[in-house]
Amino acid sequence: MHNTLNELCDLQGGCERINNTVFPDSVTYMSRALVVFLALLIPVVFLEPNDTIYPLEFTAILFISLAFVVVYQLAYELMQPFENLPNDTPMTSLCIAIERDLRQFLGETELPEPLKPVGGVLM
Repeated sequence: MHNTLNELCDLQGGCERINNTVFPDSVTYMSRALVVFLALLIPVVFLEPNDTIYPLEFTAILFISLAFVVVYQLAYELMQPFENLPNDTPMTSLCIAIERDLRQFLGETELPEPLKPVGGVLM
């Protein structure tokens, strides 16, 4: 039990360091600028002057540009994993699961109910 509690404290300290790490505004700005630049550059690279745009080319350009935007948006949403947002780490659920496991280990019979997702989101 002592080793488990030591490991839990180490993991909690790691999570606190992640939570307290501040991303500089320049990282966010440069990431956004790079995504916009690449999304705008892709059509220029694919298409030649006086070239007709075929539907397949247009679709490919759209999906490649959209992929850059989606990856940026996912990274932005996952940048702060402990803010109680839908894409965050479900800390409340994890804490209740740990509490249930510890109480079962101690032989207690009254255990807290596990959280159920609300609207498809587990907090």
